[in-house]
Amino acid sequence: MSVSKTLIAGLCAALVLVSPALAGEKKEGGEKKEGGKEGGHSNQIKGVMPSTYIQIPKMRLAVSGDANRQFHQLEMEAWISVSNPEHLAQLNSSKKKMNAALKDDMSNYKWEAFQQPGTGLDLAKDVVRNSVLRSTGVKLDDVVLRTFVIH
Repeated sequence: MSVSKTLIAGLCAALVLVSPALAGEKKEGGEKKEGGKEGGHSNQIKGVMPSTYIQIPKMRLAVSGDANRQFHQLEMEAWISVSNPEHLAQLNSSKKKMNAALKDDMSNYKWEAFQQPGTGLDLAKDVVRNSVLRSTGVKLDDVVLRTFVIH
């Protein structure tokens, strides 16, 4: 009878020790990452947007490529800033209008213009500034391109 009590106690202790591993948790040495992956680092920069900035939603659009009418996909996400709180509220309420103007203006450029190492990002920021000014009448203080990828 004492052997069965010892055996049951041993099984209970083993079950308690193994249960975190069965639940997918890692003990003491590290933490479980989002999405179920352990360890490693993400290349995503986690930033907090200041209160004077507004995020233009991430957009994907096709820009013309070459004489063969091949198109490339442009993926962009921008933060825009103004110092006047009234203009900030106006920009916040007209995001759809800004997006439509921005898509229209970006499609006027060929992808090679954005691919240039020295001027591509500056051109994209200027297009954002001009699109917002044209669609809302508000002049921006700053444009930050959080994501800008050409596929």
